[in-house]
Amino acid sequence: MKQKQIWGVAAAVILAVIAAHAFFLYQWTNDTYMAGPNDGLNQMGPFKQLLYDHYTSGEFFYSFQLGLGGSMFTQLGYYYSTNLFFYFQIAVVYMLELLGLIREPDAAFWTEAVIFISMVRMTLVSFLAYACFRYMKLGRVPALTGALLYATCVMYFRHAAFWEFFADAFIWLPLLVYGVEKIIREKKPLLFIFALAATVFSNFYFSYIVLIFIGIYILARWLIRLGPGETTIGKQILYFGGSALLGFGIGLTGFFAGVYGYFNNYRPDFEQEIVLFDNTSNILLDSRFLIVPTIFLVFAAWKQLYKDPRFVLFTILSLLFIVFHYSPLIGSVFNGFSAPRNRFEYIAAFLLAGAVAAGVQHIRKLDWRELVPSLIFATGMYVLFYLLDDDFSIDHWSGWLTPGMIVISLAAFIVTTLTDVRGKRIITAVFAIMTSVVVANQYQYEKLFERGSMSETTQEFLMSEDYMDADQIELLDEAAQEDPDALSRTTWIKDPQRTNTPLYLDFYGAGAYSSILNEEILMFYYNDLQIDLGRESISRYSDFGRRANIYSLLRGEYAMFEKDGDENVPYGFTPFVENDDYIIYQNENVLPFVRTTDQVYAYEDAKEAAPLAKEHAMLNGVILENPDTAAEFPQEESVITREDVEAVNGTYEDEMLTVTGEEGGINITVPESEDVEEYYVDFLLRQEPGVGFFRMNVNEFETSRKARDSLYRTDENDLTFRVENPEDNVIEVRMPEGEYHLEELAVYGETYEQLNEASTRAEEAARNVDVNGNEVDAVIENDAGDTYAVMPIPYEKGWRAKVNGERVPIEKANGAFTAVPLEEGKNNLSLTYYPPYFWWMTAVSVVSLILAVLWGVKRKKKQY
Repeated sequence: MKQKQIWGVAAAVILAVIAAHAFFLYQWTNDTYMAGPNDGLNQMGPFKQLLYDHYTSGEFFYSFQLGLGGSMFTQLGYYYSTNLFFYFQIAVVYMLELLGLIREPDAAFWTEAVIFISMVRMTLVSFLAYACFRYMKLGRVPALTGALLYATCVMYFRHAAFWEFFADAFIWLPLLVYGVEKIIREKKPLLFIFALAATVFSNFYFSYIVLIFIGIYILARWLIRLGPGETTIGKQILYFGGSALLGFGIGLTGFFAGVYGYFNNYRPDFEQEIVLFDNTSNILLDSRFLIVPTIFLVFAAWKQLYKDPRFVLFTILSLLFIVFHYSPLIGSVFNGFSAPRNRFEYIAAFLLAGAVAAGVQHIRKLDWRELVPSLIFATGMYVLFYLLDDDFSIDHWSGWLTPGMIVISLAAFIVTTLTDVRGKRIITAVFAIMTSVVVANQYQYEKLFERGSMSETTQEFLMSEDYMDADQIELLDEAAQEDPDALSRTTWIKDPQRTNTPLYLDFYGAGAYSSILNEEILMFYYNDLQIDLGRESISRYSDFGRRANIYSLLRGEYAMFEKDGDENVPYGFTPFVENDDYIIYQNENVLPFVRTTDQVYAYEDAKEAAPLAKEHAMLNGVILENPDTAAEFPQEESVITREDVEAVNGTYEDEMLTVTGEEGGINITVPESEDVEEYYVDFLLRQEPGVGFFRMNVNEFETSRKARDSLYRTDENDLTFRVENPEDNVIEVRMPEGEYHLEELAVYGETYEQLNEASTRAEEAARNVDVNGNEVDAVIENDAGDTYAVMPIPYEKGWRAKVNGERVPIEKANGAFTAVPLEEGKNNLSLTYYPPYFWWMTAVSVVSLILAVLWGVKRKKKQY
């Protein structure tokens, strides 16, 4: 390509990219940012900041700031930890920070930068798609048209705004198709190997989606040959097989980490019916996922185009993926056979763009005899989709932009066809790209800014008390300076949705919100101790249910509250530091990071015990899965009988609670006792159909439960609530009108005698502990002859332990944490974490890379 042509293509891409982001560029000047107010602020920015801080500090594998501690490489593999495009972002931002050109990054910085990162990404996507279409023998203008239609599609902006890492999948799709074509046409495998390696390394989830498509694409190419001299199918199978093995091998380190995290996560089974077809959305006028370009509808009815196998290939695949769009069953397949999700439509956008590019290639041949049926077909389809969509309406002047551009585009076809105007390709391309850009901006306003509530993502909000409030940060910093022990945890979340608050306020918290979490921790919360989160929702855990025993066991040393709120302070906490609006309490009974014990209980005996009994066992010793010998498990007896329970505004019979008033429930009368500090209220609760999302109170404790058909319910219904000993001896359980199964009701009294005893023992056992990234070192003087050291390190495969230089086994303790056996006397304990099989996977990646290079060198020698 001549230099002038290169600059022309580059200028067109840059202009289109800027124009496509015009709406959010304007909003950026008004301090409103291109990031969703939910996952955008709760996950994308915080995760980027966490990884940036750790990676630039040389810590790549583990973070004690990720919830209660977790593997960044596996648990964040779904997001950014293995994302090659994010690695590029880190390099650029780090360089700019070192040069003093930007401020020190924080979560707000990454939120503000989304639009500029998006523009860079879109530029890269455009050039890669352009290169792919050019290799398929399309002219510069047709290839550029297709590339920009793909890059500026509405799905790109949906992903870039709400789940930014989703948009990175746009990068690798055209590169993979390019690689497939190189093998089919020239028997050159290196590009496919590289593209496959980059895809599977960067994101295991989207590699699964795109590899399904690549399989379909290869099968389609075997049926539709695009030119003479293509490699025979037999040889293609050999090349694709060898290339797939090498590409997959090179990317295996990242892919395996992500898959391992996925299979060690917990998600309830999706039990709702998945139908074959459903009226998902209006893909011509008003879809959130896919808008079919007007020009495609015109080309689809142009018979002469079907003589071009490129158009046939892209059109058939486009129609197939449009059918897929309307199938929840296919959406489930692309989502790992789970809940249907519309995340694969970017593939349809690429295919539609390819069909348009192939059509533009022949635009000079279009005359009025071909144009008339095409216009009739396109107009008819718009009328049909309008009539069938009862929900489509235009409530704002911007809503006329899409219909207006459709009319303008159709008019442009008429003018270019019926006249002898020169540059028909360029004119057609300009109108096609302009339509896509206008639709993209209209989509940004209506679907993202207004309906997606991105109007709330403002500089003012980011600096407000609901997000990164300076007063909160100042108080947390003050607490950290007063007690610089990095192993102490603070519970503070302003809003239950913002579970990742510790990541962007930069403190060690007690919660995490991520699609991939440690299953052991989730089961600890959901099943073992039934810790209520204050808001039922999958993919998260937070706080300790205000339960003092758990605070002490898991190093919960501080708890921050708003002064004008209902503080509900846990037992044993006293004021520590405060300012005008907030106060931090300190736990007087926090236990050491490393505890030693010779009292061992069996996990099998714990399964049927009450959560309070399990807490006592953890305070007195350790619960192991398969101990050689086990002590008798402590028991707790309920302090109430059925006669102590009375229905309020309803009935409670045969464990069925029917609330007939606007609010009702049960009153539980507990015996008067001065020794009991708090009560634990346990029951199994399931709402009947008709009761959706609802809030529930157990005295001062408030929580919420999802509807039974919610995709985000935990499906864990055994609940435990801690409440203070009421002065009137009555515990009130309240919920809205409806029918509920309320079973296995029990109430246990807690005197905290065992916590106080454990705290006293801890004062006599101070230990030197050092935490450095993925390493933990401790010196233990085991003069008492204890058998185990127990630590609040979440149990994960990948930890290795040594005591006095000798390798020792790591056991799962207390259902989700870590214990190692001790020797008598002095124990130098060392733990190190690397992702499971990391070095084996890295070795496979290196060997695969070497073999790929050797294959490429050998092929190059053969050519000469």
